[in-house]
Amino acid sequence: MTVDYAKFALAKGTSSNKTYYVHIFRNAGVRIVRSIPSEIILTVFGSSMIVETQWAIPGMGRLIKESAGGNDFFVFLGLTVLSSFVSIFAKLLADLIHVLLDPRVSLTKD
Repeated sequence: MTVDYAKFALAKGTSSNKTYYVHIFRNAGVRIVRSIPSEIILTVFGSSMIVETQWAIPGMGRLIKESAGGNDFFVFLGLTVLSSFVSIFAKLLADLIHVLLDPRVSLTKD
């Protein structure tokens, strides 16, 4: 608890539990919520290629690998664009959740 607002809360006489939940976890939770969707997308798309190739499961990861190796550029391009749209949508969703959780952030220029 080296952050100034946590030290100030403790100096005011609040309990350690309240300081953790109200001041520290709330600010840390916003950053965690913003990073979760991009981490999930990277994990799902990154590991699907390895798992589907290893166990011969038909899926998007294996299709990307086979289309890149077989010079099927349109399938590769389509799957790349699809994964990019999913990633952008996940980051947009994370930003909207960030606006809901943190009252200091707004979508307008007030």
